Amino acid sequence: MSTNIGKKFTESNMIISIAQAKAKFSQVIRKAESGEPVIITRHGEPVVTLHAVQHRPNLPKIGSMKGKIEIANDFDELPPEFMSAFLSENKSN
Repeated sequence: MSTNIGKKFTESNMIISIAQAKAKFSQVIRKAESGEPVIITRHGEPVVTLHAVQHRPNLPKIGSMKGKIEIANDFDELPPEFMSAFLSENKSN
């Protein structure tokens, strides 16, 4: 079979067969972790590209702000002028 691996892949990427990847799995993983994608082939045809996972920044945990934020007692009360505007809109419909 012919290989359809273009120059895009051959210049900087590691290209390895499934059998070779299996035999050198730790090395293949290290190569991908270093930022170099690894192309794994079957019968000379690329079937998989292995690359490192992009790490996401740690997001705050749920509840981590407990006790640090205070909500005013009247938070959900509308000022009278807003309330009258809402009530007058409903009457006109």
